[in-house]
Amino acid sequence: GFQNENGQVDPLELGLQEWNNGRLTSIMCGAYIYCQLSGPIPQEISSLTEISVLRLEYNYLSGFIPESICDLTVDNGDYLEFDLTGNNLCPPYPECIGTGGFWSQDTSSCTSLGDVNFDANTNILDVILLVSFILGESDADSQEFIASDINSDGDLDVLDIVEIVDII
Repeated sequence: GFQNENGQVDPLELGLQEWNNGRLTSIMCGAYIYCQLSGPIPQEISSLTEISVLRLEYNYLSGFIPESICDLTVDNGDYLEFDLTGNNLCPPYPECIGTGGFWSQDTSSCTSLGDVNFDANTNILDVILLVSFILGESDADSQEFIASDINSDGDLDVLDIVEIVDII
């Protein structure tokens, strides 16, 4: 049951957690600890500065994995410390994440780079949205930024526009 009996899972009741000096050091929320997490991994994941175990395998996480996940102090090569396997996460994956061994994702609902508005088509509408990000008329969220940064250089600029036009 739920710890405080309010009928919902509060953040502190999610999975198996370890804390040290008010900082989250370990969260296991996958495989045998079913949390049914869904949606994208937030860019703010890097705020977990004391984390040493991050296991979110076999949930329903989707979208792109933010590059900021590489700032964590977890051992990305040890699946007992870091595991995102068995979700719906889309490539490209950050360089720090090894995709060998047991790594698998259901990518059937993934969009491709250049599909900035996530409508399953790469077209002039994506170019218009990218231009609005570059000109500062609107702000890209972390998922839109990854889809827009076609050349993966960390900047949204005319080079990304040229890449989208080439795709079209």
